Amino acid sequence: MLCREAWGDGFLKQLSSDLAEEFPEMKGFPYRNLKSIRQLYLYYSQEDMIGKQLVSQLESAFFSVPWGHHILIMQRCKAVNMAMFYIRQIVENNWSRTVLDWQMDSRLYERQCKAVSNFSQPFPFGALARRMGEVRQLNNVTPKMCN
Repeated sequence: MLCREAWGDGFLKQLSSDLAEEFPEMKGFPYRNLKSIRQLYLYYSQEDMIGKQLVSQLESAFFSVPWGHHILIMQRCKAVNMAMFYIRQIVENNWSRTVLDWQMDSRLYERQCKAVSNFSQPFPFGALARRMGEVRQLNNVTPKMCN
C-alpha cells in the first residue's frame, strides 16, 4: 500500500509540469485542474453512467456545462443521479454557477425528484386539452376572453 501511494503521489504534478513544458502556449493544466479532471472521471464512473446514460442521452448537455459548474456539482452531490439532474437543469434553464449554488442550497433535487405522489403515471394534460376542445366544438361553445 505504501509503495502504491508513494508511486502515485507525484504523477499529476509531473504530468502538469510535462504538459506545461511541451505545450507552453496552452493553459489549463496546472496540478489542481488535473486533480479535478481525475475526480470528475472517478465521480461519474461510479455507476457506469458514462457508458450508459451520459453518452447516449446527455453527451452534448454534459459537455456544454462549464467546468466550474462540474466542480460545484462534484463537491455537493451525493449521487450521480443527483448530479445528472442538475446538469439537465443547467442546460435547460441556462443557470449561472450562482443560480446552481442557490438551487442546490434550496434542495431542488430533493423537492422535485423525491416528491410524494399517489399517481402511477404523470397526468396527460395534452389529452385533457384535446378532449376539452372536442367538448367545446360539440357544444358550440367559444371560450370567453378576460377584459
